[in-house]
Amino acid sequence: MNESDRKNIADILLVSISVSTGWKLPNEPLLSVLQSEFLTKLEEDFLSLTPAEIKYAFRNASHIKNWGADFNLNLLDQVLGAFLEKRAEVRKTYASLPMAPDDETELTEDQKREYDQKCYEFWKLECTNGVNMRYIPSTLFDLILRVDGVTPKEKKAYSCLMKACHSLIYETDQELKATDGEAKPGEYNRLRKLLTALKSEDIDEWQYLPEVQRLAKAMWCIDYFNWKMLEDLKKGK
Repeated sequence: MNESDRKNIADILLVSISVSTGWKLPNEPLLSVLQSEFLTKLEEDFLSLTPAEIKYAFRNASHIKNWGADFNLNLLDQVLGAFLEKRAEVRKTYASLPMAPDDETELTEDQKREYDQKCYEFWKLECTNGVNMRYIPSTLFDLILRVDGVTPKEKKAYSCLMKACHSLIYETDQELKATDGEAKPGEYNRLRKLLTALKSEDIDEWQYLPEVQRLAKAMWCIDYFNWKMLEDLKKGK
């Protein structure tokens, strides 16, 4: 990614963060200074974070109380620093995820159920502890249905599909604006085609897109485990 691309992405992130938090951006010439310092800060301290992760961090930073303040880099540290720590904890726990057997055909039904249960408990803990939904494997949805024998309610499934679609429309639109169509025509056309499908009024045009299905299932899994945790608390478990 060249310097111009990095600057464009940083400028888009700056506006996105301001919209999410209410942090006020200064007028020129201070805005240009902030844009430059913001890009430098990202490259020096948060280079490991993707634009999607940065936006996710600010959408879910409920621990920050001074929304609506003037934008400054100290506020940036509070949010992204906490997100990095959380992400490191989540990735560290992946080591405790049970390894998949080399040949599942050699397992007995009891062994398969035991493996499923271990994976289930692992992801239940991750989902109720605020894991980034982008880390959730698409197979978790089927695992929950298999272990708990539940059937997703149509209304809830539709709600997750709609939320996933709206989230992807915003993210894809931002990525499209930050992509140089001349330098990267393939990526630009892919994003434009995806955005057109996501904005279609015909649900069949977008509900079966892999991007929508994966995100919607991740949203459903998080909501399901949070609901189950509340139910267990009510029962005193």
